[in-house]
Amino acid sequence: TGWVIFQRNPNLTYPASEGHGWVFRMFRGAGNSGSDVMTETDYTVGEWQHLAFTWQPEVDNGDPGGNGNNQWQGILSAYVNGVLVKSNPSALYAAN
Repeated sequence: TGWVIFQRNPNLTYPASEGHGWVFRMFRGAGNSGSDVMTETDYTVGEWQHLAFTWQPEVDNGDPGGNGNNQWQGILSAYVNGVLVKSNPSALYAAN
């Protein structure tokens, strides 16, 4: 459970791999992978950039794994320098 922020390629001049920009991943519960939102925007190493991510829970899924991790479905959004760049409308999250 929990969340993490990490980088992919800084721009599209790099060989295609797992996308580019910043990724915010929320975990769905014990033993599961996460729900991502990737900015798909360029960044320059050493240059300041303001990142903000929002989570709007909408549906309480209860404890689908029966392991004490209450899971929610909602909208995960990414902002870069104050501009909405990407949303995941069906993201799942189980809080610690």
